[in-house]
Formats: sequence, C-alpha cells, structure tokens
Amino acid sequence: MKKLISCMLVIMMILSVAGCGQSDAKKKDEDSNQNVTTHADAETTEGQTGDSTEDMTEQANPSNGTNLYPDFIIEETETTITYVDKFGTETMVTKKPEKVVIAFNSILGLWYYAGGTSLTKVKGSTNVPEEAKDLMDLGSSRSVSLEAIIALEPDLVILAANVEGQVALAPTLKESGIEAMIIDTSINAYERFKENAYLFSKINGTEEAYDTKVQAIITEIDGIIEKAQAVETKSRVAAMFATSKSMSLDSDMALTGEMIYALGGENILNASDVKVEGESRVPFSIEALITQNPEIIMISTMGDIEGVKENVNKMIDENPAWNQVHAVENNRVYYLPKEYSVYKPNEKYAEAFTHIAKLLYPDVFGE
Repeated sequence: MKKLISCMLVIMMILSVAGCGQSDAKKKDEDSNQNVTTHADAETTEGQTGDSTEDMTEQANPSNGTNLYPDFIIEETETTITYVDKFGTETMVTKKPEKVVIAFNSILGLWYYAGGTSLTKVKGSTNVPEEAKDLMDLGSSRSVSLEAIIALEPDLVILAANVEGQVALAPTLKESGIEAMIIDTSINAYERFKENAYLFSKINGTEEAYDTKVQAIITEIDGIIEKAQAVETKSRVAAMFATSKSMSLDSDMALTGEMIYALGGENILNASDVKVEGESRVPFSIEALITQNPEIIMISTMGDIEGVKENVNKMIDENPAWNQVHAVENNRVYYLPKEYSVYKPNEKYAEAFTHIAKLLYPDVFGE
C-alpha cells in the first residue's frame, strides 16, 4: 500500500513538473513571438523612414539611380536601357555606344548637351554644337540615305519621330543588326526636352550632365513660370506659324503654345481644338481670330522672315477685319526668333521662356 501511494505521488510530481515546463515553454514562445513581431514592426518603420529620406535624396540627385520618368524609361540594366517611343514601341538600347549616327540637328544638339558625340549631322547650322560643325553631313533630314548610314557601321542610329522617311528606316536598320531609336521632339517639346535629355544622359553614362546643366535650366524655368503665374491679369494670345505662303494656329501642344500656356497666357487654340491626332496646329482662319479677339499675336516663321512679314502685312492691308483685333489695334503683334520658336531651344530654353514672358507681361519682366 505504501509503495502504491509512493508511486502515485511520484507520478503526480512528474505531471506537475511537465505542466510547469509546458507553461514556461508556452510563455517563452509567446515572448519570443512578441519579440519577433516587435522587431518586424521596428524594421518596417525603419524601412519606411529610410525610404522617405532616400526618396528626398533621390529627388535632389537624379543620377543616384532614381528613374525620373518611369512611363518613358521602363527598364534599365547595367548595360542596356529600354524606353517607349512616340508610337508605343518598347526599344532597348545598349549603353555607351561608340559610333552614333544622328539624323536630326535638334536631337544632335541635345545629345551633345547630355554628354554624347556623333559621327554625323544634317543640313543646316541651327542646333549644331561648335564641336560638331565639321561632322559628316547626311544632307536633308527628310531624305537621309540608308546606304550612307549603314556604310558607317554605327552602333546606334537616332531618328526623328516627326520625319516620316526617318521612321521608315528603323525596321531595316534593326534587321541589319544596327540599333535604332526614334526620338520625339514635336509635341509638348519642353516635356520632351526633359525626358530626352534624361534618356540621353542614361545612355551615355553622363547623368551628372543632367544633374548639373539640364537641372539648372529646369530650375531657372520653374522660377520664370512661378513669377509669370503670379500675375493676376492674363492676356489672350494667338500663336501663329507662318511661311511665305500659308499660316496656321499653334495649340498648347506646339513649341510656342506650350510655353505660352506654362506662363499663364490664354491661348485662343486649345489642344482639344486640334482634331487630327499627332498634330499641334490647325489652318488659320481670320473669322476665328476676330471671334477670339486676342490681345497678343505671336508669330513663328519658317523660311524667309521678311517674306513672311510681307505676306502678313499684305493680308492685314487687304482685309480691314484685321484691324478689329485688339492685338493689331494696339500694335502687339510680335515675330519670334526662330531659335526659340521653330527650332528646339534645348540649352536656350530658359532664354526662350524669358522672351515669351516679356511679351506677355512687359511690366513684370521688362520689354
């Protein structure tokens, strides 16, 4: 009997110790889990704080790996970069090409400004950097020879999206094993300037050129825009594009119209008024001009500026209706420099914005 009682006591003690052990183990596990959860929360918080600080640093220094235009540049590796062109085509380009052919001088100027070099230019001197003056001339940008390009055995060919003949060259070049990229400078030119400069600096490995030179231009323009936007009284503006034979009106998407819009001017032709996709202008109508009655007319000219002026003056003299327009009545008809309003301003963009701002707000920016 005593032995039975002793055995029962021993069993109870063992069960009691086991229960305590399980309780302690459970408590230890709970404490451990709590510690893990707390550590994870702290890591998340620290990560969020770190990301926030990192984001601010990246915004201040675009060359540190941040993609400023993720809808434009969709992928980047150590050796390649992929962007989406005007036509929605994803194009991959190898970084740091040694032999580059450029078939449009507005692109050539920006490519050099972003730290690149080229084997070629096309006819004309506007937007051709001093160091590129003696490059091989491919002739007219609208009739570039495919054979001449292939003969140069380039690593990369840069073509203009607004030149149909150049766009048609891209598939053949790619089939020949030559990388080709199509660059848009025609619609919303200032936005394209920023995007393309960024892309070019990425391709050339010269992000510091974007951080310093291009960002300096953007910062200056931001200041001009802010000052202009603060002006309470806005003017209605007609942005016209004229040759010696024809005239049209620029919308907010055209080179001059975009700057007018950014500076707070009220363009009489909105982007929504342009019904043809990919276009930024509509044919000129004196009836529409009289109806809209702008206070300012800005005229961009292609070709002989004196011939254009003669054509405009002739229209005004032959049609008294022009004198009903406030801009004509108050002598606020201005002819814009071609380097600001026809050819892409590139590194002169701040000068172009300043020139337009002075015409819009002479009391604020001076004549």
